Amino acid sequence: MGAKITVDSAGMINKALELIEAHYLFGFSKEKLGAVIHPQSYIHAIIEHHDGSWFFHVSNPDMVFPVAYSLFYPEEPPQIVEPEPVSGIPELVFEEINIARFPGFEVGLHAREKGGSAPCIFNAANEMAVKMYLDGEIEFYQIPIRVEATLSASVFHGQPVSFEELLEADQWARQKTAGR
Repeated sequence: MGAKITVDSAGMINKALELIEAHYLFGFSKEKLGAVIHPQSYIHAIIEHHDGSWFFHVSNPDMVFPVAYSLFYPEEPPQIVEPEPVSGIPELVFEEINIARFPGFEVGLHAREKGGSAPCIFNAANEMAVKMYLDGEIEFYQIPIRVEATLSASVFHGQPVSFEELLEADQWARQKTAGR
């Protein structure tokens, strides 16, 4: 997956980013989105229908699927891997996300709620904090602390009206997170 995504996954910041993406890119209301921890990584999405039933998207725990679907969209990709027999799928476990253990997830949800430039600032601050962690400049637990401090100090309020304003917010957040 790469070092950055591995760090985001370890802190559950990837789930906050996915919820932000689903809200803004696909127009899902914030109230209809959620996330849980699924250690086996076989369930990639759960959709609850109006009648109370659920639809699970299940496949091998491999990032090749989302990449292939994005490359072939709107068509389905060809068979990518050999299908695994259903009997080979392990017991499926789902856990609530413990905010005390994964504070970065809550910071991301706060950015989503705030709206405007906040999701951009959250992403930029996180990218910088993860880089600082990977470079040995900060400890892992400091990532969400740095991101939250940058988000709290933001001078960008309201909805950005241009791409340039988003770039300015992004650059500001990176510099602020790095302490420059």
